[in-house]
Amino acid sequence: MTTPNYTAGLIAAVAAAVLYGGAPVLQARVAGTAAPAHGVGLGLVWSLLRRPVWLLAFVGEVGGFLVEAYAFSVAPTALVAPIASCDMLVFVAGASLMFRRVPSRVGVAGAVAATAGAVTLAVAAQHARPGDPASGAVLIWLLVGSVVVTAALVAVAGGVQRAAPGAVAVSLAAGVTYGVATLATRQLGLTFRLDSIDRLFTTPAVYVLIVCSVLAIALLQRGLQLGPLIAFPIVSGVSAFVPVVVGFTVLGDQAPGGGLRVLLVVALALIACGLVLMSRDRHAALPTDA
Repeated sequence: MTTPNYTAGLIAAVAAAVLYGGAPVLQARVAGTAAPAHGVGLGLVWSLLRRPVWLLAFVGEVGGFLVEAYAFSVAPTALVAPIASCDMLVFVAGASLMFRRVPSRVGVAGAVAATAGAVTLAVAAQHARPGDPASGAVLIWLLVGSVVVTAALVAVAGGVQRAAPGAVAVSLAAGVTYGVATLATRQLGLTFRLDSIDRLFTTPAVYVLIVCSVLAIALLQRGLQLGPLIAFPIVSGVSAFVPVVVGFTVLGDQAPGGGLRVLLVVALALIACGLVLMSRDRHAALPTDA
């Protein structure tokens, strides 16, 4: 079992939050000037690949992935994922300035609740230990589950006329796929060794990461088109919620005991409450004017 290094993991998780939160601000600006997306949004991503500013933001996301992978290699999922989810604060602050649109009180309350839950979750998990690597079968089932959920939510988004419910549905799908990609990142962080790099492509983890990352990126861009101030916070909250729950229930991450376990429940409740409030923020779900 990996010996935890909480300080290094915390620093890397904070760096990931800054990179993950800053990059989508630029992406939202560029996506807002592109033609409206349909379906998963792969066509939108293809058009955005020709935009230098979007590519620069994407490089920032890659940097976030690298430091996050390191964080997962030295600290528990329940510590890394919640801290990294504070990227929503970076995004909301940056996007509010970029689009000159302040979220409603409901949206602000949701972002505060979700962020408070993320920080509380990190405190509750400070003495937890990383679990064992997932089996190939578990990773494949996680991939299948994320694809099914994505298909259902994209169908919901395609069947509504208003921006708000469409933004929520697409954002939930993006959050789930990002969450599974996070679990694949965790797997690589726990199993990667420089002396056995040739084995990297013989396990499902790298392929689950690629598929879920592509889906998540495309879905996020579509969500950013529909309403950036609501889309990214929902994506961020769900992508933190999913790996923590799966880590504790399936992957053997050690849950805290005593009072910290109560704190864990409170943290998850805050995140869930924050997601509900942000989903009800109709003002932030309005399309951008960019």
